[in-house]
Amino acid sequence: MNKLFYILIIVMTISCHNYYTVTAKSMPWEKVKVNKVIDNEHLLLFDGRVIKIIGIKSPSLINPEDPKYCFARSVNRKLHLLLENKEIKIQQDQTRKTKSGIFPRHLKTDDKNVAEFILSQGMAIFETDDVNTKYDKKYQKAADLAKDIQLGVWQECSNAKNRTTLKKYIHQRNFQKKYGHFLAPISVGRVKEVISGQSFRLENGLKVRLLGIETPLPQDPRKGFGCFGKESQKHLESLILGKRVFLTKDISQLSEERELIRNVHLPKNRKKGIPEIFINQKMINDGFARSFWPTKDEKYKDAFETIQQEVYNNPQGAWSICLQEILNQKQ
Repeated sequence: MNKLFYILIIVMTISCHNYYTVTAKSMPWEKVKVNKVIDNEHLLLFDGRVIKIIGIKSPSLINPEDPKYCFARSVNRKLHLLLENKEIKIQQDQTRKTKSGIFPRHLKTDDKNVAEFILSQGMAIFETDDVNTKYDKKYQKAADLAKDIQLGVWQECSNAKNRTTLKKYIHQRNFQKKYGHFLAPISVGRVKEVISGQSFRLENGLKVRLLGIETPLPQDPRKGFGCFGKESQKHLESLILGKRVFLTKDISQLSEERELIRNVHLPKNRKKGIPEIFINQKMINDGFARSFWPTKDEKYKDAFETIQQEVYNNPQGAWSICLQEILNQKQ
């Protein structure tokens, strides 16, 4: 009898747990109106409920020892503008209500998931409670994008008050808004202009720098260097100008000049029988660039340096053209 009783209890427990999980995942979005923003993570609704925004950890307004305290007021102002006295939608995850009487919820305005937006703007860091995890992957991705370009709370407080940092913050925010999808591991764009042998501009205005190579600028005044820069630019133009290219990320995102640092590939053309071309490697292989690795992106470092040594031993491309130009000048 006792054994049957315990088995029954276990079955009921499992059944209840499964039912709770399924209903939590299928919870509908509920329309509510925000009375006021309490702090950078909690809202008071007009119906009296206090809502905790799931997935975020924002700077504290009342704790000066918070390492991100300097951002607290600006975050709070933005939350007021975004949510206060606004109609929004909320969704329950696994937890209906905490012991302290707070309702953890996912939030949504007409066009955005609120936590995802907050994280993408650097107004908070991502924090999971390992229970209410329905949108954790989405939240983590948004936070990673903000972190990659050091947006908002990902900056150091000691620098946040000066004007230079404020301008940088605005620039980073605008960059993410305009080009955020290009910070993904793989992106695609069409080349509008070749600036030099190592950089170009896409049709949307974004500048891209080829990872792992270096070339002089076309206007370099040093003897031979200007020649090398012009020849490298012409060669890169012949390869990619007007064409659709694939951009792949290694470790770095942006240079100090706000150029996207990427490996660049021309996709293969099956109809014409043209294989995929790795542009960074081809620029070295054809003698129009040298291997250069100032960052931690070293995926192709050994391969590039091996190819470069071969080109040194058998000069071709700009190495050959510009060497001959220098010799002619001496005559």
